[in-house]
Amino acid sequence: MTVLLVSLFVMSAFTAPAGSGSSEKSCKVKITTKDGYAAEYITVTLETGGFASGCYKDFRTDKNGVVVLTWESTPKYLHIKGDKYSVDYEDGGSYSLTLRKNYSEL
Repeated sequence: MTVLLVSLFVMSAFTAPAGSGSSEKSCKVKITTKDGYAAEYITVTLETGGFASGCYKDFRTDKNGVVVLTWESTPKYLHIKGDKYSVDYEDGGSYSLTLRKNYSEL
């Protein structure tokens, strides 16, 4: 019993606390339509590459067309309203993206 307790204590000493050391990254993207309007309340799907290649995660823009994207693997594409956009986003960055569609097409 003592050996079991000592083993658990030693193993827990090397475990990071919950929420620390997370590999999650994020950036902010302002999305506008082809005719210059904020892309309000639209779904943005992030496709990541790397180890978790082909993983998809949905987000939604706010009333100003701004969305905060989060990921653990390298962002490769955004899928928006049937179109695919190649991206090269980095942690902590701020970006803008103009859609191929006009406001009336959304």
